[in-house]
Amino acid sequence: GQLELFPGASAVALAAPGLAMLTPGTIAYAAAVAMAADASIGVHGSTYPTLYRWLLPFRGLRAPNRFAVLVGLSLAVLAGYTTARLLRVIRSGAIRVAVVAALVAVVTVESAPALGLTPVWRHAPEIYGSLPADRDVVLVDLPFPQRDGPFSVEYSYLYFATAHQRRLVNGGSGFYPPWYNGLADL
Repeated sequence: GQLELFPGASAVALAAPGLAMLTPGTIAYAAAVAMAADASIGVHGSTYPTLYRWLLPFRGLRAPNRFAVLVGLSLAVLAGYTTARLLRVIRSGAIRVAVVAALVAVVTVESAPALGLTPVWRHAPEIYGSLPADRDVVLVDLPFPQRDGPFSVEYSYLYFATAHQRRLVNGGSGFYPPWYNGLADL
């Protein structure tokens, strides 16, 4: 999920020795990890608020936690430095292949997502077929989740909107207008 920012122990363990090499490349990627990690915590860090204040495009960024992708990218490059150094000391081609296969397996197994898939309808519920075709309406699908509750139902409503093509009050965007909780209470 978007709130899970830890890249995994194997990625960090492989990247850490790369940091110790102190080459221009590893120093640059270490700085990238630090900046991206700080930016990924959004307003609770110092990088994102500074970017937000001084660079206009960052004011339109909905989810600063996505800077975690840059953390993962930078860690992957640092892990590559570590792997390259390790493979330089191994003379046997078969052992090198085995080491690379083992590293790929460990990282793959650890990073495999635990997907909680929800079955969805093949067609929107029939109630949407009763909407008048000649009126411009805005729909409110119920139940209406509270801001501090689970929002998975909102994505079902967005899915149904592809069938009925009406504007919705519901939706998942990360932004909640001041009237949202009051409407949900009603």
